[in-house]
Amino acid sequence: MDQDNNNDFYSSEGKVEPSKAESYATTSMILGIISLALAVLFEFSAILALACGIVGLVFAIKSKKQGCNNGQRTAGFVCSLIGVILNGLGLVLCIVLFGSALGMFWCFF
Repeated sequence: MDQDNNNDFYSSEGKVEPSKAESYATTSMILGIISLALAVLFEFSAILALACGIVGLVFAIKSKKQGCNNGQRTAGFVCSLIGVILNGLGLVLCIVLFGSALGMFWCFF
């Protein structure tokens, strides 16, 4: 084996770095999955899950604007969107239930 050929194996010239759009797509997918996972915990982490979902949607849109239209972007967009919807509805439900419970409590005084 040639010595020069062996050094090329360890060089960084052959590495293909992901584009910025692909990095945004991956970030969107990760944040969408986190948003969905936190939605399972109901409303103990609703604000954090809602924030992850919104940021995931922003990254998915940025990725699409930069020309990336792969499966990771689509998965990130869908997971983030579902996470935002579930956590938003859960947060509204929690506020309504807390408000009605508080209203019933004040009726006794």
